[in-house]
Amino acid sequence: ILYIKNMKVRNLFFTVAALSAICTQAATFECGGLYYTTTGANTVAVARVPAEKATNNPYKGVYIIPEQVYYDGANYQVTAIADSAFFQSKATEVQVPNTVTTIGECAFAYATDLANITLPLHLKDVSKMLLAGTNVVNVAVPEGTTTATTFSKSTVPLPPLPKPVDGLSLSASVALT
Repeated sequence: ILYIKNMKVRNLFFTVAALSAICTQAATFECGGLYYTTTGANTVAVARVPAEKATNNPYKGVYIIPEQVYYDGANYQVTAIADSAFFQSKATEVQVPNTVTTIGECAFAYATDLANITLPLHLKDVSKMLLAGTNVVNVAVPEGTTTATTFSKSTVPLPPLPKPVDGLSLSASVALT
């Protein structure tokens, strides 16, 4: 009888552990023509199109990324753009909402049709090769963005920015070569 009780407790433990692992996995879903991956209880990142959905990145045209998306009965705030989300896409213009604070590595790299991008005011983290291989020639870098390392094929240092005056947000325009 003691063996059976221990076996039931052990099985219950493994069942709870398995369900916990399943519940904490990131979910990927499509909403409004973009794919998103959950990054927290109520946050998401714009994601690359899942491999099972396409052999290449079908994002094309103009994208105005929303600040919030609704999926499966819940609202999610868009706080990031994942690594390679628009990599080799046919997007021509992307407007990133002010809720995004992180843009992943190669997020827009080699999107050869990309000519315009609007970065959010509260952007903090930008990884390598953000705009490599694109047709973007000017980009406004929000104040406080300090981790941008390589915007294009050559390294573009961030210019020093003055402090905001009377609550205005400042940015710098960087010419890409």
